[in-house]
Amino acid sequence: GGVGNKGTIAKINLSSGAITVLHNFATNGIPTGATPRAGLTRIGDELWATTSSGGISNRGVIIKYRLTDGVTSLVADFDGPALGGQPFGGLTAAGANALFFTTFSGGSTFGATGLPLGAGTLGKVTIDALGNTTVGKLADLPAGYTQFPGVEPTLVGTNSLYFGTT
Repeated sequence: GGVGNKGTIAKINLSSGAITVLHNFATNGIPTGATPRAGLTRIGDELWATTSSGGISNRGVIIKYRLTDGVTSLVADFDGPALGGQPFGGLTAAGANALFFTTFSGGSTFGATGLPLGAGTLGKVTIDALGNTTVGKLADLPAGYTQFPGVEPTLVGTNSLYFGTT
């Protein structure tokens, strides 16, 4: 849906049924990705999302949309080897200052024989007190049973992330 069939962020008024498009991916002059495949994650007055394509390397992005003024900001570009690529799942909030994610491809196995796009990664977005973000990789997924996560991770306790693979 949306302009160029790249996807949207939309809202529906539950009383009237009116649907309003708030953001069209890949159309507002900044590389906000395309093809979102997961839900939105709310942190305060922001909606956070991943896309599985678009961005500088066409491997997806993380964006945030401010509910207060409708401004969409690019948080990170997925590149393949370093951060991973093609997140098919969304972001998992861990309090008000951290989000976890998986990427379907990328990581240290990027370009390996039999895995030209890599086996995927686990990553984290950290938000400081001023709202600045740091995005990093927690782990490269090896080939085998743990490759190709297709869903967002689930935080269990304070020290374990669970995730499914396809």
